[in-house]
Amino acid sequence: MVSLLIVADDFTGALDTGVQFVARGASTRVVTDLDRDFSRDEAQVLVLDTETRHLAPEAAYAAVHRAVSAALRAGVPYIYKKTDSGLRGNVGSELAAAMDAAGVQSLPFVPAFPSMGRITRDGVQYVDGLPLDQSVFGRDPFEPVRFSRIGDVIAQQTSKAVFVRRPGEPGMGQGIQVYDATTDEDLKLTARALGPEGLRLSAGCAGFASVLADLLMPAARPAAVPSLAPGTSSWPAAASTP
Repeated sequence: MVSLLIVADDFTGALDTGVQFVARGASTRVVTDLDRDFSRDEAQVLVLDTETRHLAPEAAYAAVHRAVSAALRAGVPYIYKKTDSGLRGNVGSELAAAMDAAGVQSLPFVPAFPSMGRITRDGVQYVDGLPLDQSVFGRDPFEPVRFSRIGDVIAQQTSKAVFVRRPGEPGMGQGIQVYDATTDEDLKLTARALGPEGLRLSAGCAGFASVLADLLMPAARPAAVPSLAPGTSSWPAAASTP
């Protein structure tokens, strides 16, 4: 049975996040079928690519709401809404969809990836030392990210309240709880503070996913990273290292 569903908005992001769990020995599969029956999957971790990054916000909302609702009906205990660490795509719309589908009033959101140079300080996203809107993501000729403050990015697509939290701080209030993180230890501190119950529904990029893998699947054995089989949309279960 699926223990964790990861909902990603593009295929590259799905792979980047799935590999965090493969490396820890968890059987992991990447799929693209929105109509999938999650109760029939045998992988421990299922990564669903909704391909919604470049869709209209309303379409992205509908796809994520549908996926999260189906996972909850199937009894999947943990759901992670994976977002881009450069905050591209329908961030606000998809976070709102996950919350609405789960019927929750508060959502921890940890978009930092310190080991890749993406950090969150005082609710502002930085890439390689630059505010997000001045980074390569802000200079994208097709879809530039126009804001560095994460609350401003989210507010483009949802009216849900946004709160900025220090690493490990309890998420009080109703809304999206944006957690600062400038180091990997900050990510771990927040994950430990939230605990298993607080992580039933969470969101962030591949950086926080690596911490989830350690917290939710500590007994998994190290594994070799498998390749994606040609002509398929699924990632074979992890094979143990010889």
